[in-house]
Amino acid sequence: MKHALATIAAFIAMSGAAGAIECSYRQAPYSADLRQALEGVTSEAPYAQLLRWRALTEAEPGNTVAWRWRADVERKLGESMAAAQSLDRVLELDPCDYHARVARGQAAEKAGALPAAYDDYTLAIEVDPTKPAAYELRGALLLRAALFPNALADFNAALERGPASVDLLLNRGGVFQERGEYPRAIADYDRALQIEPGNLDALAARGYTRFFLRDYDGAAEDFEPVAEALDENALVWFFLARSRLGDPDAAEDFAIGAARLPQGRWMRDVAEPFLTGRPDEDLLRTAEEPVQRCSAWFYLGEVALGKGDSERAKQAFLAAADACPIDPVRYSGSLREYVGATEELKLLQ
Repeated sequence: MKHALATIAAFIAMSGAAGAIECSYRQAPYSADLRQALEGVTSEAPYAQLLRWRALTEAEPGNTVAWRWRADVERKLGESMAAAQSLDRVLELDPCDYHARVARGQAAEKAGALPAAYDDYTLAIEVDPTKPAAYELRGALLLRAALFPNALADFNAALERGPASVDLLLNRGGVFQERGEYPRAIADYDRALQIEPGNLDALAARGYTRFFLRDYDGAAEDFEPVAEALDENALVWFFLARSRLGDPDAAEDFAIGAARLPQGRWMRDVAEPFLTGRPDEDLLRTAEEPVQRCSAWFYLGEVALGKGDSERAKQAFLAAADACPIDPVRYSGSLREYVGATEELKLLQ
């Protein structure tokens, strides 16, 4: 996936617009068979619908409505290749079919064909720049490729054209977090939680951001329900926030929570050294990958700060920054432990 994200970044850098398209298709009046098929969408079983749509596309091969519905049913039944071929047929007939453009872009993205997905989202925007969906989807793709200014422009466009959703606000908040605009990130996470109170993704995202702002009470409050759901990242950050607050039960509760994780999860190994009071050597011994060593040093630095040992903390954060991969990028943004270490170093210099 990392290679695919690098590919989309390079593709976008080299390309301009996806290319102008001509909109000349005219939908024929609906036939009796098409109206009957549409009536069966809510009542027929999916396979029965598929048989009906396939028969209809054979009888009316130039009907984009039939091909689009056929693609939708094929997708729902897991026939992704057939669905892609049906969407191709729609766009051969009508290159300006907005919904088919978006659907084909989503299918391409799912298959890892990110430049093709970017092209379809861009063409969908050209077809109808008043609809928000393609902006939001392209923005999410750009966010994954770490093209943050481009992603922010698309998320803003989506919000200007349609209602805010939890996912859209989480994504835009993620861009603000990546840019170090933490109050603006929190504002988006707050809005997401107004839409869906208790959303664990929004709570976790706000928790990280509050931690970066040194609001450890707020971070601990946000991380607690996420940690209770056994999110291992939230478990350790909840522990770190409580450690910064001087909570004497933080290490024991962390160990209890980590013990509930499946066997073989690294966070089980992380918790034990803090409980026994021998974190440095024991924890670093468990960290085999560069990302784990980066994270381990960050955890040690935060615990040192909680104990008031700023010199030890500075050494740990420097080691964290040095141990991180050269390009410490996760699936949807920078490794938070790397960000945390660099933010702490700014304050310790």
